[in-house]
Amino acid sequence: MLAQVIAQQDGSGFEEGEVVWKRLDQKLWFMRSGCEDVSYEVFVTPDLGQTPDAVVKLAETSQWEDSRRHAEYACLSHCWGDSRPDCITTRENYEKNKRGIELSRFSKTFRHAVALCRELGFRYLWIDSCYIIQDDEADWRSQSAEMCNIFKNATITVAAAASRSGDEGCFRRLDDRYRHKELQLPARWRQRMGIDQDVRIWTRRTLPHLLAELPLLRRAWVYQERLLSPQVVHFSENELI
Repeated sequence: MLAQVIAQQDGSGFEEGEVVWKRLDQKLWFMRSGCEDVSYEVFVTPDLGQTPDAVVKLAETSQWEDSRRHAEYACLSHCWGDSRPDCITTRENYEKNKRGIELSRFSKTFRHAVALCRELGFRYLWIDSCYIIQDDEADWRSQSAEMCNIFKNATITVAAAASRSGDEGCFRRLDDRYRHKELQLPARWRQRMGIDQDVRIWTRRTLPHLLAELPLLRRAWVYQERLLSPQVVHFSENELI
């Protein structure tokens, strides 16, 4: 799968998250089943395609007619940092980006977001630097005013919370100290506790009061993204929140 290829190239921990992806799938199923009448208004957004190739393209929703009202999409919440993405949309490359953008032009964070969304079955992913024409002040002004609707109508928002720039990505190798451990209990304890198997324990690294210290969550711009998104998955250093 493309996700595994990206994980191998980036040295990330994507392939370790199979159980997490299944749980996310379950959550998304419950959300979708309860929101059948919701209209998903999608704007200009990267089309991830229906095959796991290495190209995405910008999609103009004005061409979708009625189908746009039922298109599900994800959003990416991230920090640019000091790195400028090669895939940003400008007036010069707008038409070219609609034909296709190679994943090699995406930052590590963008590639991880694409891999995750494909795993979860999303065809459309909203990324600000791809969606807004960066050197067009009029477009930036008008489209940034729609941010509230964009995040409000997304099915899920992927937040690269621990990354200070696009070079750091979403996924990380889990520190061995925080992996699940099997606890061998004496027989008398098992009998007293009414259990017949070993107990799995783990140490939680990110305490709730420390979340505000994550790089992404220190940005004022992100406040509305967190507030308006119906479902946010935060990628911290050692766990998903």
